[in-house]
Amino acid sequence: MVLGYYTRNLKLKEFNESKHIALAIYLSAVLTIITIPLTDATGISQDSKVVLLAITRFITDVSVLAIVYIPKFMALNLGAADFAFTNNAKKELAEIKQKRMNKLGKIK
Repeated sequence: MVLGYYTRNLKLKEFNESKHIALAIYLSAVLTIITIPLTDATGISQDSKVVLLAITRFITDVSVLAIVYIPKFMALNLGAADFAFTNNAKKELAEIKQKRMNKLGKIK
């Protein structure tokens, strides 16, 4: 959360993860909303319910990890040759830090 707060004003696409996080939350919610009534409505045994919930949870977790991290790995493989995004990120973070320090200096 702290890093998200500090990088909220960056205009670099490497730090823009809001779409992926929103999609991961949506996927998790939809699968949960589908699975829980399905296990309660059907007349299956308790062991089968546990197995069904575990499988659904596993699919959800793997999907969330894929949604969040596959774009990062693709960006590393496609754009890592020149490391331009790293240099731009460092400059942008330094500017934000300087602005924050100037703002704190004016408050004191």
